[in-house]
Amino acid sequence: MRRVYRVISLMAVFAWLNLTAAAWAINLTGTWAGTQVCQEFDGKARTRTFPNDEMAVSQSGNGLFLFTPLAGVFHAQVIEDAERPASKANAIFTACSTTEASTYQELGRATTLRVTTRGSETRFEALSNFFQADPDGYRFMGTCVWNYRRVDTADPKVGDCHTPSGAAVLGSAPAGRTRP
Repeated sequence: MRRVYRVISLMAVFAWLNLTAAAWAINLTGTWAGTQVCQEFDGKARTRTFPNDEMAVSQSGNGLFLFTPLAGVFHAQVIEDAERPASKANAIFTACSTTEASTYQELGRATTLRVTTRGSETRFEALSNFFQADPDGYRFMGTCVWNYRRVDTADPKVGDCHTPSGAAVLGSAPAGRTRP
């Protein structure tokens, strides 16, 4: 009987630790306001700035989906900082339309995902690389710097890569980035 009690006690402790750890993880869900600055190349180099962009993020555990009208829906994986899991993290994100054969591909890494305790500022800073080939043969590529701050913590209910409902929140989903 003692063994059963010990096993049940250990299971309860592990369940509590698991729930507690999940509660400490960074939460990036919400609506974000920001800017993207892109260095683009289509045979000529140019820089384009996209101010006043919005981004919607829905997170479940370490996975999240984000949507921006500039580039569509992305799937991301988050790894929290070992020392400050509730306030710092990194993430890798991929445009849902990205495949080996797709005409639009984008991959990014968010190196600054930060929730500060001073006030309620939450930052999302990332770098992404993209390539796009349009049906008329026009091709361009670029590197974009993302810089956003969270303006609302309500879940915008961004769908997954098969049901991109974030597009309904912030506007229609693009086929890729706009041409220069």
